[in-house]
Amino acid sequence: MSLQPCLMTLGGIGAIYKLNDFVVMKVPRDPAEPDHATEQRIFDIFERYPAHPNLVRSFLRIPGKTFLERLPGGDLASLLRAQQTRDTSTQQVLVVAKVPSPERTLWWMRELTSAAAWLERIGLVHGDIRPPNILIDAEGHIKLCDFDRVVKIGERLDAGTEPFARLLGDEGGRDRGTYGKAGPRTEQFAIGSVFYSMTRGYDLYENQWFGLDHDRIVMDMLQRREFPAVTRSHEDTIISKCWNGDFVTIQELENATLEIACGPYENAKVESIVWYLQHQEKCKEMVTEGIMATL
Repeated sequence: MSLQPCLMTLGGIGAIYKLNDFVVMKVPRDPAEPDHATEQRIFDIFERYPAHPNLVRSFLRIPGKTFLERLPGGDLASLLRAQQTRDTSTQQVLVVAKVPSPERTLWWMRELTSAAAWLERIGLVHGDIRPPNILIDAEGHIKLCDFDRVVKIGERLDAGTEPFARLLGDEGGRDRGTYGKAGPRTEQFAIGSVFYSMTRGYDLYENQWFGLDHDRIVMDMLQRREFPAVTRSHEDTIISKCWNGDFVTIQELENATLEIACGPYENAKVESIVWYLQHQEKCKEMVTEGIMATL
């Protein structure tokens, strides 16, 4: 076949290949990788419901391969990093040239909370909300991706990535030193930290350097609830409430973002069923034509 997959990213657990302008393929290093199988099961669940405009969609899944929609705007982490000047030895952020506009940030806050609230309504927790897992489409809207850590509300979170997760302190009782149970507390903490990244242009404490044990020190600081200072702005008020777990549900958090005045905004739209079926059929054709043999 003439189509040659183009390697986009290569990570510790797998790779992402661009197949065309609309489709990418996710391939784990180990075909039996349990996280990949988890993500495929989650997409099966998603397809029982009307699609959400701020969640990445899968066109096709076969064992060890997941065909996903491609978003040309890249991910939020890369967008923020492109505006940063860092110390080359410590990776401390020294200067941020530009942050997303307040209007854009608020749009993204609303879209992210909308996606998380939708997951909550079907009994699920994303479990890994952070800038690398937030993609940007051609119109500037965001979509949440990477569903390999999704769990049911109330299940234990076995892993987390600081500063978008926080180990419980003494308030956790027997769960002290763990991430605890997945639910509004864990999701809003992650969302609050993402909002902080959007408004500052860097993640929590990336503008400081605590030495060779920086990551461990940040982990301990978060466990002790030592958060960066914030202002009294509407956005920072929400960030602070997220860090402190003040929202009973993610729906309540979404409602809070909707109460903030915002400039002109056009809601993200779900692509038509015709669009979806066309790309799904194209994925099936690529499988039939031997796309796997070209990897």
